[in-house]
Amino acid sequence: MRNRTALSIFLFLTSLPVAGQLNSPHQNPPTNKDSAAKTKDARSILDRAKASALGIKNSFQRGLVLDEIGAAEAKIGDVDAAVDTANQACPNNMATLTEIGGELGNSNDLAKARSIGPKLKGGGASTVFAFISRRQAEKGNVDEAFRTAEKIEAPEVRVDALQWIAQQQAANGNYSGARKTMALASAVDPARASAPEDVDMMIADVQLTRGDIETARATVASMKSPETRSAAMIGFAEELWRKGDKAGAAAWLSDALQQLLAGPRYEFLRYFAIPIQVKLGQKENAMQAAGALSRDMRPKGYMAVAITCAEAKDTTCVDAAVERMKSTLSSEDKELSDFRMKLMVLNVTAALIDHDQLEAASRWLATAEQRVDDVSWTRGIEPETQLQHVFMLAQQDKFQEARALTLKMQSDSVADVHRGTALRTIAVLQTKKAGIASSQSWAMALSDTEDRAYALLGIAQALLGIGEVKLAYSAIQIH
Repeated sequence: MRNRTALSIFLFLTSLPVAGQLNSPHQNPPTNKDSAAKTKDARSILDRAKASALGIKNSFQRGLVLDEIGAAEAKIGDVDAAVDTANQACPNNMATLTEIGGELGNSNDLAKARSIGPKLKGGGASTVFAFISRRQAEKGNVDEAFRTAEKIEAPEVRVDALQWIAQQQAANGNYSGARKTMALASAVDPARASAPEDVDMMIADVQLTRGDIETARATVASMKSPETRSAAMIGFAEELWRKGDKAGAAAWLSDALQQLLAGPRYEFLRYFAIPIQVKLGQKENAMQAAGALSRDMRPKGYMAVAITCAEAKDTTCVDAAVERMKSTLSSEDKELSDFRMKLMVLNVTAALIDHDQLEAASRWLATAEQRVDDVSWTRGIEPETQLQHVFMLAQQDKFQEARALTLKMQSDSVADVHRGTALRTIAVLQTKKAGIASSQSWAMALSDTEDRAYALLGIAQALLGIGEVKLAYSAIQIH
């Protein structure tokens, strides 16, 4: 792949935590006056959800919902219940193991971790110890984090733990320590060895976040590859924009684009830069950049413009970008191209819905609902359009209509969980809006075990203040 370096830098940049604020896998339940009662109700609901989930015949689908149930159990401190659920969900139990590690890391209960380790199936103990180590590093206990990391048997998991420790060392200003820890991680699993410029990238990100912009610029300038330097500068332009420094972001972006030579080798980076161009108000430049991409990449470029404009609630820009995106439809293999274009439109409408632009979303959703062949419609388009309609109805408190549409959706398969996601979303929003009684009655009445499990999970998540109600979309697609 020509853009392998650019792609790896993109993935690295998008996974970096904010310095000093590593993304913790654990979030405490609400701490208001009735939190104890809500937690008690949630625990009861989770027990019912788990009982329903265990009745799902397909092991993969059963594991998916059990994993979310187990994660919720861990969040409320029911570690033993979460361990049992993790084993029932194995091997689809990463969310549960993550939350168990977060819970034990918060309490620093290594004795409990050692006691449950042998009970976990499929090497789950390594994942738990990794997240304990991460939490210890976050709390400033780096030496303790190293000792915990030594208990991780799976080398690929120990690499993750050591990299998290290195990120926290860098966040604390200990750059030499971070480099040594990254080197140690590379020695544990040479196949996952970090390139020297990856370490420089991490350090430059910390420097930038700490406000030491000139030092960060010097670190980036020392990178040998112009491709890597440009990727870093584009990513850091976005970070400066998030911090409110538009002038600084524009300067970094300009420098990055000036370093890109003509030709296909740098096309991915030009594509990568489109969202920050839009965010900085350079919409026409972004449109021109999208139009200059190769025929295969051009629709993705316009889609990146449309999604970023959707996030900014600029529907005029969205309309213009989608129109240009649709104009790129290839006359060769039109049926397949039309199918792909509809999926891209659905990516845009998901962004519109997540940012409360329901009128524009409905308008473009109607274009995606124009039928292609029956197989493509049934397997690829219809479930997604139905899910998006459910989201819009639920956001408007039209819960009965949303449920009626959901129950017309095809059952979930190993390829998707549209129906389960729809039921969970309705339950979350209705419980938050009108309380547990409003949603528990219909959830318990659902005859299908998978339906009932997802609906009850949603009620519990609402009570605990967890569980995202978001549609999946992405401004940048890497495939």
